[in-house]
Amino acid sequence: MVVGPNRSCVSTELVLSPELFLKSSGTGPRMRIGILLDGFVLSRFFQQVVEHIQRCNFASIELLVVNGAADSPRPAASQSKLRTLAAVLKDPKRRSLLGYTLYQNFDARYFPLENDPLESMDCSEQLASIDVLGQPNRQGVCRSFYGRRRRTNWL
Repeated sequence: MVVGPNRSCVSTELVLSPELFLKSSGTGPRMRIGILLDGFVLSRFFQQVVEHIQRCNFASIELLVVNGAADSPRPAASQSKLRTLAAVLKDPKRRSLLGYTLYQNFDARYFPLENDPLESMDCSEQLASIDVLGQPNRQGVCRSFYGRRRRTNWL
């Protein structure tokens, strides 16, 4: 806020509406975009970027390259809470972060963010119509860049 010459408050906040950058008056061809992904679960902020690209009139997402080597991490073997606490207390580095970790858990539980930009979002439906290169589905079928379905054994 800035106080104006007549002592009135003037807001200096810039409000960015997606409508400001989704339309272009250019006459050239649409920009073709390819996205490199580790999977179809994206952070909320990146999901919104993809949504804006899909809604704009000057660019289109043509290809998704999915990293086939990025497997989902396997869950760690579950330990009892007592054993986990003992391991944390024995390790000086983990012990020094214990208070902050407890605070973060408390804060996230009792004061959740309404629109957390780092929240994981499943974007598989949003990206379903785009050609995928890299990771086959469970039946071993991978859509090629040209849209033909083919069986792939090398991935």
